[in-house]
Amino acid sequence: MKQLDFVEQADQPAATANGKKPAKAKRKNRPAGTRDDTPLQRLNMEIPKALHKRLKLKAIYEDRTVTDLVLQAINEYLHTH
Repeated sequence: MKQLDFVEQADQPAATANGKKPAKAKRKNRPAGTRDDTPLQRLNMEIPKALHKRLKLKAIYEDRTVTDLVLQAINEYLHTH
C-alpha cells in the first residue's frame, strides 16, 4: 500500500546540527479508554491487502487508530456471540 502523505514539506522536522533528524517522541500505542496498568498481549496476523487498506482509510476518516477499530470489532463480536 502506498503511504499517504498529509504533511506539507515545510512541516517536516529539520535536520539538527549533526545532520540527523530529531528523535521522535515515543508514543504509547494504547487503545482509547485503557489504563496504563492494563496488561496487553501483542497479536500479529496477516489480512488481505485490500482489507488492510480499507481499515487504514476508515481509521484516518474517523481520526482513530487501526488498533481502536480492531479492538472495537473484537469486543462487539465477543459480546454478541
